Amino acid sequence: MDQRLLLASSILAVTLPAFPRFENIGSRARLDFKLTSGSPSKAHILESMGGGVGLIDYDNDGWVDVFLVNGSTLEAERAGNNKATSRLFRNNHNGTFTDVTDNQILTIEEK
Repeated sequence: MDQRLLLASSILAVTLPAFPRFENIGSRARLDFKLTSGSPSKAHILESMGGGVGLIDYDNDGWVDVFLVNGSTLEAERAGNNKATSRLFRNNHNGTFTDVTDNQILTIEEK
């Protein structure tokens, strides 16, 4: 085996942790979002459809922005009172994001 490859493998084995460590940094990054995903019973398909995330560069500045898609509840949809809103966050280039949802046109047109 090539000595350089062996050395690189040894360094990686020593420096990488055995298990990845995940940390919730949402509030520190200013990603303020509350997911609505139906009622606890999930009795209807609408309530079992959760949210999602899109990592996109919507403003073409070379930095990845975040689009968080929200779900809903059957009761809110029936009442026409769906307060669950998807949110668009612009990357501030410093590990934080700004909610720019109200500054953008984010509508879903029904056909």
